[in-house]
Amino acid sequence: MVDKLGSKLDDFKYPNSEILYGVDAYIIEVYPQGHKHNIRFLSDKAYWLDRFTKTRRIRGNKLSKGFLEINF
Repeated sequence: MVDKLGSKLDDFKYPNSEILYGVDAYIIEVYPQGHKHNIRFLSDKAYWLDRFTKTRRIRGNKLSKGFLEINF
């Protein structure tokens, strides 16, 4: 689906997302269990969950992080 949408998603990923919305965003395509690319989704999800648990502090403030689901 991400490939089909192509440039329509550009505003929702870094660096455009940071310029437009102040969000450092990346896209993970979700594949259902049993799909041949499900392991790709699980790997990406594990990577980002790890990155979200090790946030740095800026001027003593912990940065807020989370997931945003976009349905087209």
